Amino acid sequence: MIGALILLAIGGGSLAHASRGSQSSTARTSAAAGPFASLRVCGTNKIPFKGHQCKRDQRSSGLNFREIDCSISVSVKTQSNFTASILYNGQLQYIAHSRLRAGKHNELVGVRVSPSRMPGGHYTCAFRLGNKRTETRFQTKGPSGRFLGASICVTPTKKKGICTSDAAAKPLASPPSVMCGGVFVGFAGKSWGVKLVRLTPTTPALVGQYGARRLAGPISEQWVGFKSRTKIHVYRPAKYSCLFFAAGNKIASHDFTVVK
Repeated sequence: MIGALILLAIGGGSLAHASRGSQSSTARTSAAAGPFASLRVCGTNKIPFKGHQCKRDQRSSGLNFREIDCSISVSVKTQSNFTASILYNGQLQYIAHSRLRAGKHNELVGVRVSPSRMPGGHYTCAFRLGNKRTETRFQTKGPSGRFLGASICVTPTKKKGICTSDAAAKPLASPPSVMCGGVFVGFAGKSWGVKLVRLTPTTPALVGQYGARRLAGPISEQWVGFKSRTKIHVYRPAKYSCLFFAAGNKIASHDFTVVK
């Protein structure tokens, strides 16, 4: 294996979390009867979300954010199993299980991606306590496409680091390694891969590649780092491209330049 995978997928594939505190969309919310109250949906670009509740419901805004969260208040009479889940276009993105003690709880579940806003589409947040269930369905105005936020950068040195911004706009000066990444959309269960090639006047020259059998969820952020294999351990001056594949087909590319 030439490329070194930085695995960030949790649950459905994008960064996801569940926390506990002891176009304009058309939303449909089932009655939050019984133990449930104050079901809200919100978003933020300052990730990760800090807190245990959405302060206000933002579904009418279109929710064009890097992170989308759903919160709910739960009243528990006796200790019970609790489940929170998020679906994207009918496919499971993330699910969390816990056991809640008697009392009142503020529960929050969310999903986020780093290099892009969350993709536009139909989302469902569902909560279950014992045999009681409630959900809300909503549509967002996020970006569309099969691959979002294509980015490259000099590979971060910290463990599980990712590109905090796309560095392709300016030439990279003799990097020892580069990282390619972005967000696959709509390929749950499909194979995926990344190739790094050096662009030439004829056939691109393969520098490195990585492939995996399946993406865990419909929204899946993936990053792959490639170390230089030259004798001086830095990339030589040239034009390069990161190629992104899903289900056996190239779905995106992202070019960059290396200089001395």
